[in-house]
Amino acid sequence: MLFIIFTRKFIKLPKANNLVNMPTVIRLYTAKYSFEKPNYTVENRKAAEVLDAYICPVSGFVNNATLFLPLKYSDKNVEFSTADLIIIQELKGFNPYKMDLGASQNCRRTVDMVTSFKQFNVAKSFGIFKLRKLNNNAYEIFANPEDGITSVAVPKRKNHKIFELAPNAAFAYKINYKIDSTFTKGKQRTYFENTYLFENLGEITDIKYLPNNQMAVQCKLPSNNYKIIDERKNLW
Repeated sequence: MLFIIFTRKFIKLPKANNLVNMPTVIRLYTAKYSFEKPNYTVENRKAAEVLDAYICPVSGFVNNATLFLPLKYSDKNVEFSTADLIIIQELKGFNPYKMDLGASQNCRRTVDMVTSFKQFNVAKSFGIFKLRKLNNNAYEIFANPEDGITSVAVPKRKNHKIFELAPNAAFAYKINYKIDSTFTKGKQRTYFENTYLFENLGEITDIKYLPNNQMAVQCKLPSNNYKIIDERKNLW
């Protein structure tokens, strides 16, 4: 459900009038929290589990099969108009796509807020995930915790498939880990509680670009009638 508030009249803006493909859009809402050991309490962990019912997206939104993106992305119009998949991300908590606490130089992982992929003959890497396209615009989602920051985290986890995301479906993936002071520049042990909410918004037929003052929307996140894959462990 979208509640759209435009504060000014539309102005003429670049858009993708002739999409080569009809790309699928996946929204990824990421809630990531870190706690030093004294603050890693039951109460704080429960608070980190709460997802917002509504968000005011800064990366983009879909309405009536049209993807609305911030104007700054208009220079990627050709790339987006030929894509098979576009992922728009919304973040809560610390920024998980900057260098994570404890990551060594070769673990740095930067993922743009809006990312596109095409030619899904092989699985595509995206953060700690991989995606493989199936029939009917569904996608296999794989967790790859051996990559990036979680390669130095405890407990160790293997790369594995977690879900098949069909159009107009959603699922949440929960994971936690800890990093000792060896990897955190002398700081005490740090704990991380992460939730990733994937939502397949289906195919789009158009892309429009808006200035920030016209990106005033409120999007309802999926309710609790979606599958939750909870791979969190008891950490000490």
